[in-house]
Amino acid sequence: MADSPLFTLARVLGGVILMQGRLGHQVLGQLLVTDSNEVAIAGASLVVAATTGQRSAVGQMALRTLAPALAVRILLNQQEERLEQKALRLADRERALDKRKAELRKDCDEERYDLDDLQIMIQRAQDDLTVRQSAVVHAETDIAARRADVERVEAEIAARRARPRAKPPKSKPRPGETKKKTRKKK
Repeated sequence: MADSPLFTLARVLGGVILMQGRLGHQVLGQLLVTDSNEVAIAGASLVVAATTGQRSAVGQMALRTLAPALAVRILLNQQEERLEQKALRLADRERALDKRKAELRKDCDEERYDLDDLQIMIQRAQDDLTVRQSAVVHAETDIAARRADVERVEAEIAARRARPRAKPPKSKPRPGETKKKTRKKK
């Protein structure tokens, strides 16, 4: 739970007063001042110097402690603002990167689906080609068999033509048949 500003100032003021005493008191004062920023410590030191009654010391204390502490605090605040801005830019870049990664994943998935479709089409075309090639091989085999049959028949015909023709034997009349007489031309 955060301390109230009044309680913090009282704690730091007590710590600064104790740090001006003996060694034991200085250790207790440092414990009270722990977790305090430079501005609070400088302010507490200024209050202690102002209560001692030395007016010139108060001005010197203000110049020596409060001004550098304020300068340090301003620089730290600026540094914190720069860090916060860098953190915001980094968060923006991370969001943009995540968005780009999501877009790339989506594009990659779409390309993968397209590739799968193309591979399916290629496989179907290869299957169709295989079927057609087997039909061509079957047709070539059938044509070769027919060609062999044609060549065999042509060889038989050529062999028949090459043989001299024998006169057909005279047939004897069948019983009960008479031979027709042919007239000879004179």
